[in-house]
Amino acid sequence: MAAPRTLCEGRYKVKDVLGHSEHSTVYECYDPDRDERVAIKVLSVAGPNPQIAREMFKREVGALKGFEHPHLVQMLDYLAEEDAGRLNIILEVVAGGKTLEALIAEGTGSSLTATLRWRLEQALGLLQVLVRAHGRGVIHRDVKLRNVLLDQEQHRLKLVDFGIARILENYGRGTAGQTLRDFYSRPYAAPEQVLLQDTSFPADLYAFGVVLASLLAWRLPDPNFAAESVGGFLADFKKEHDDKEGIAEIEDLLRGLLRKDPAARP
Repeated sequence: MAAPRTLCEGRYKVKDVLGHSEHSTVYECYDPDRDERVAIKVLSVAGPNPQIAREMFKREVGALKGFEHPHLVQMLDYLAEEDAGRLNIILEVVAGGKTLEALIAEGTGSSLTATLRWRLEQALGLLQVLVRAHGRGVIHRDVKLRNVLLDQEQHRLKLVDFGIARILENYGRGTAGQTLRDFYSRPYAAPEQVLLQDTSFPADLYAFGVVLASLLAWRLPDPNFAAESVGGFLADFKKEHDDKEGIAEIEDLLRGLLRKDPAARP
């Protein structure tokens, strides 16, 4: 399908495609009234799964409305264009816009990203976003390297994509087909997610543990990555740093985050 020329009733001019998935496409757009660039995530209700698109739209808007944090990609506005078959979520543009997964896969990174201090600071920022979301009754449910972007101007990692978030206040009000329980990504999905069991805040902590291990080791995890993989996965990372006691504490933390029992995760 050809990209639209404008979005949101003609307000935004489409400049480029930033990315796409099975259910959405993200466009870089220009707002001539405010002379600014934005990113617009478009979910299609004209395709074969309009109910999934509507559910994702509802969840992401519900999760992001009024939610601000330096390590979160901000939602600026939203608009449903049902007649045009589109549901639009207007987001800030992230300078550079590369995912953490792409950066690690390419083996690229500046001297800044290579420092342990920067990696730990960024991990703490992402964790703060999750803690704030959990305080709002929102579980992300899809924390992974592909949903973390590097803002190259601010030298900051930012979490994005609350499309399959679980909002506790609204949970159970939709139909069985709209719970999106079978949407998950290995190896980030906690065991309870893979088993399609009830998930809560510890599922995000499990996924954060996988992201943290990858960020520290600067390597991608394989689909079977788990708590017992941590030691070998961090082997090169541990050789690079002299603070053996501090590194051991990090390794213990990672194993704790990756425990199979949700109640046992720190």
